[in-house]
Amino acid sequence: MRPNAFSTTDLDRLEHQLSAWRRRQSGRSRLPEEVWKAATELARTQSPSHVARTLCLDYYKLRERLAGRSSSQTTSPAFVEVKGDWMNEPFAGQATVELSDGSGAQMRLHVRSDVHTVVALAQSFWRRS
Repeated sequence: MRPNAFSTTDLDRLEHQLSAWRRRQSGRSRLPEEVWKAATELARTQSPSHVARTLCLDYYKLRERLAGRSSSQTTSPAFVEVKGDWMNEPFAGQATVELSDGSGAQMRLHVRSDVHTVVALAQSFWRRS
């Protein structure tokens, strides 16, 4: 079995696999998407609250996944559109950058900086918990 393959048919097996994965992690790590997929599959046939409790998962996140509404943090956008002439040359003045994600969160930046700073801020926004 691949190291990132998690059981989608046996809750006890998934619990042991997840416990082993958590022991290997240092500090707080985001759960792999494969864990969420496996837990969601199990929650389709078993009680979502039982699955969440057994695996020590957030019940509400699991319920959202069951309803087909996964968190915006689970996948990265395949494409990000950046508009504006300021991308082609350094700008000395102020620029306004508006960011949004799939969950409806929005952020507006008024920056006096270069493109690299704007990209770093955008990445932080989209990767937040």
